[in-house]
Amino acid sequence: MNKPRIKTYDRIIQESLKLFNEQGERSITTNHIAAHLGISPGNLYYHFRNKEEIVYQIFLQYRDFIIQRPAIPENPAVTVVDLVSYLDTAFLAMWKFRFLFYDLPACWRAARNCKPSTISS
Repeated sequence: MNKPRIKTYDRIIQESLKLFNEQGERSITTNHIAAHLGISPGNLYYHFRNKEEIVYQIFLQYRDFIIQRPAIPENPAVTVVDLVSYLDTAFLAMWKFRFLFYDLPACWRAARNCKPSTISS
């Protein structure tokens, strides 16, 4: 049975995250991403106008990851299990999206330039 093919749009985001984490967002260009994926730069630009839009989509994935994970309960009886679960989520997010934390102000500016109305200041 064949594996389902991942859409080009999703592959761009997935592989960009990998490249950004390995080499840093600043050192990766859209041409690097296209070459890594074995697609033409034009194909990449069909899906994304620029690298900032890719960073923005990865930022949205990070945000969704954090929102969907358990948070520390608001009641005063927080257990060790609650705390471990919360810390596990926090550290997993920091690892999975680590490039965002290398140069957070630049990534934040890039995300704000793409969709300023959807990110609160």
